[in-house]
Amino acid sequence: MPFKLLSDIAGYMGTAAAILGFQVKKRESLLACQIAANLLVSLSFLLLGQVAGGSICFIATGHTIMNYVLAKRGKSPALWQSGIFLALYVAASVYAWVTAETFLFPVDVFPLLCAVLFFFAVTITDGRTVRLCFLANAVLWILYDLLGATVAVANLVTHILVCASNVIAIVRYDLIGKDRS
Repeated sequence: MPFKLLSDIAGYMGTAAAILGFQVKKRESLLACQIAANLLVSLSFLLLGQVAGGSICFIATGHTIMNYVLAKRGKSPALWQSGIFLALYVAASVYAWVTAETFLFPVDVFPLLCAVLFFFAVTITDGRTVRLCFLANAVLWILYDLLGATVAVANLVTHILVCASNVIAIVRYDLIGKDRS
């Protein structure tokens, strides 16, 4: 069970990074936290053998790094740059489905849906829309964590806490009116 323990450790570290990310004001800070969170959650899924979730989170790490670098330069990604990552999300999902010993429909489709929501969340600059995309993303990950072949406990805790942190951010920035976009 050393992989399970390592998976849990990576998942909980990802939790801390993700929660912090939703409570910061600057978009670049959110993206930096998302880089760490995605990399750690990817590792957690891969250690459990959940290739669909792990590969999506790994690609999301690269996607977020690109957006972070561009945001630091005051630029947005070109359509073709974002399109490459969208294509990678789809390709990784299809590959995971084709090579999986078991394909749990619709559970193994959730990572792709999460990737599409994540794609919009890190590409769009409107804070409210970003938070809503991340909230829907977290809910779908919770379903994947619960219904997957192996219940990813650390990732489930991560996604529940991320969902709660996102709701707090929505209340703070959108309902109370202190937008951080």
